[in-house]
Amino acid sequence: MHALETLSLASLLLTAVGVLTDDHLDKPPNEPNLDYLESGLVANLPITNANVTEIANGYIPQDCVDMTTSDKLNPIDVTAYTVTYDDCTTDPWILCQHKDSNTTLDSLVEFFGQLPVQTRQWVRHVISLPDTGAHAYNSGGNIAMFDITTLTVFVHESGHSLDLLGAYFSNESSSDPESVSSSQAWLDAYGNDTDVPDPYSQSSQVENVAQNTVVASFDTNVPGGLPAINSKWSQINHQYSYMEELSANAGNLIKPVEVSNCTHRLENSALVQPGSSSRLTRFMSRAELPDISLSANVKRIPPRSFNTRDVCGQEI
Repeated sequence: MHALETLSLASLLLTAVGVLTDDHLDKPPNEPNLDYLESGLVANLPITNANVTEIANGYIPQDCVDMTTSDKLNPIDVTAYTVTYDDCTTDPWILCQHKDSNTTLDSLVEFFGQLPVQTRQWVRHVISLPDTGAHAYNSGGNIAMFDITTLTVFVHESGHSLDLLGAYFSNESSSDPESVSSSQAWLDAYGNDTDVPDPYSQSSQVENVAQNTVVASFDTNVPGGLPAINSKWSQINHQYSYMEELSANAGNLIKPVEVSNCTHRLENSALVQPGSSSRLTRFMSRAELPDISLSANVKRIPPRSFNTRDVCGQEI
C-alpha cells in the first residue's frame, strides 16, 4: 500500500508564476484538489508484476540524459533499468533513477505498473529525479517525476501522453490523430458543465483534460464511481464522461482488462554512456547492452514534440 502524500495533486503541479495565462479557464473548481481520489485508485488499479534489470556500464537513454541536464543535474548519477511487465513481455520499458531521488525504484516500478497497459504503452521513459519539492512533467511522452509518491500524478502525466500523442483517436484512419484538448467535441463537453475538477484544471484545456483523466480513471475503476464520494459530480459529468467514452472507443485505455497486452509503443531513445571518454570502454561495454529495439508485435507511435514543464514542472 502506498502512503498518501500530504501535498495535493494541485500543489505538486501548479507553477509559482504564469499559470493564469490566456488559456486560463473561468469555470469554478468542483473540489480544492484531487487528493480524495488517491486511495480509491491505489486500491483498485492492480499492481502488474515486473522483472527489473539494471543496464550495465552506466548506459542510459539519451532522453534521460537530456531531462537530467535540463535540471542542472549530472547524468552520471542516473541509473537505467529495463522493466518488463507481465502484460508486455516482448517490449520492456526503460526507467531511469537519479541516485538522490527520494522515490525508490520499487515505488517507481509499482506506480507505473498500476497504469493499465493501454495507458502505459503511450509513455516512452520515466525518470525519477531529486528536487526541493515534488512535481512532474511530460515531454514528448517522457515523464519526469521529482520525488513523487502519488498514483494520481502518474495518471495525470500519462494522461498528457494519451491526449497529446493522439491515443484516443489512434484507431481512426488519420495518420495524424487530433488531441482531445484541442477538439471541438471536448470544448462542447466542457461547455455543458458548470465546473472543472479542481483549481489546477483551470490552467488550460490541456491540463483540464489531464485532470479529467484522473477523474475518469477513478469513476471507471472504483466501485460506485465518482458519485459515491462527490455529491457535486454532475457539475463535471460531461467532461469526465466524454473521456470515458473516448477510452472505451479506443480499446479501454484507462481500464485494465482481463487479457491485455501492449499494442502500441514509442521507440526507445538511444542508449548512451555519459562521461565516457574512452572509445575502448564504449566498444567493450556495448557488447553487454540489451536490445532496446521494439518488437514486430507493436505499432510504432509517431513522435510528437510537446512539453508540459511550463505548467506541470515547476514547484511553488
